[in-house]
Amino acid sequence: MIDYTTFTEEDPGSHITVAANTITFAGLVTTEEACVWKDMGAGGVNDDFVHTFTFTPSSFSSNPYVTIWGVSNSPSAVFATASTMSCQTLAIVWDQSACGFYLMEQNGLPTTMSFNYLDYTLPAGTAYTYRVSRDQTTGTYGTLTLEMFVNPTDSIPAYSQTLTLSAKVDYQYMYVLSTGYSLVSGTLAGTTKNMSLTIDPDCLTRVVSDVREILNEPNEGFWLNSELQSWAYDAVVDIAVRTQCIPTTTVVSTASGTKSYALSAIETKYAVYNNIGLRKTIEKQDGHDFYPDRTPNKWWQRQSLVGFEPLPDGTYPVNMYIADSPTTWTSPFSVPSIRSEFRNLIILYMLICAYIKDGKMKVASHLYDVYIADIKDLTTIYTEEDLDPRSDYLPPELIQVKEQENAPTGR
Repeated sequence: MIDYTTFTEEDPGSHITVAANTITFAGLVTTEEACVWKDMGAGGVNDDFVHTFTFTPSSFSSNPYVTIWGVSNSPSAVFATASTMSCQTLAIVWDQSACGFYLMEQNGLPTTMSFNYLDYTLPAGTAYTYRVSRDQTTGTYGTLTLEMFVNPTDSIPAYSQTLTLSAKVDYQYMYVLSTGYSLVSGTLAGTTKNMSLTIDPDCLTRVVSDVREILNEPNEGFWLNSELQSWAYDAVVDIAVRTQCIPTTTVVSTASGTKSYALSAIETKYAVYNNIGLRKTIEKQDGHDFYPDRTPNKWWQRQSLVGFEPLPDGTYPVNMYIADSPTTWTSPFSVPSIRSEFRNLIILYMLICAYIKDGKMKVASHLYDVYIADIKDLTTIYTEEDLDPRSDYLPPELIQVKEQENAPTGR
């Protein structure tokens, strides 16, 4: 996490207060030239990067127009907006009056500017964690991606946008707040804090790099980047299926006379209606029992469908407790949605695939044994395996255990 007190503060109106981890602004006038910036050294912001921070506008008047993040090769307090000013800049601009947020790239005069808009206006008091990342391996010059997270620990962004870049540029100056180029005068109060310049160890870029280091092939050669990334995606799905490490709940609302409903999940654990757990049954047993009414009493699952017994006669919200399917990487610097405790298994899975391609089957077989053993251990520790004691339907292995318990022990 960076120390904001090492940045330069240009604040003629004395509206900005800088502390180590937090910048607080109050009564900041959007037409007034003010900013907080740092000289990172020539080319100090280079290659692929990930910057993360939390921005919260506590209040504002009129429609703010302010840069909340930027890198540039201009030491000016204001990014080049005049027709005669030339600069190289990447920025996130919050323009409440028009399009909400947009990513901006400028390489030369303002006529070279390119934008990508995110049509979202930010309510006062709303805090988001922003992750902005540049990936120079995509396309000719790379991409700049903005992701907004409701919680800092979320793996799936609430909003995101990507800008295709027109040049590969190293930057010298970093801006964490900048005003003074708005045509509409307004005031702004809030905070920006907790900026980190590190790459998450579980992001796709780092995972591929770590595997390449183990394989002793730092650059693309025998193992292609595309296949390493494909194996990483496959690993996330395989781990989620084997461990069921993404527990969540969803609601299935019944409809009168409708027997089955689509439900996307690796597995459905339990069903609860009106705070009462429903017994699990199988579809072939539908219609054999008598019920005093037609509210949900039992449930069954067949592949991606769930159904309820008796046949519903109306709308009943049933809470389904499921092991959810994973989301993989939404960008090269995002993280997959499986629990962090399981993410080291991704590298193991990728190495198994890599050694199979290389014909080293003994090494791959050994790593597979380690992978399966770690899957079992981590699942035991971190994944809840509670069974519904009211269930009418038991998995075969539990039936076998009960048969063994009831078997005669004497001669």
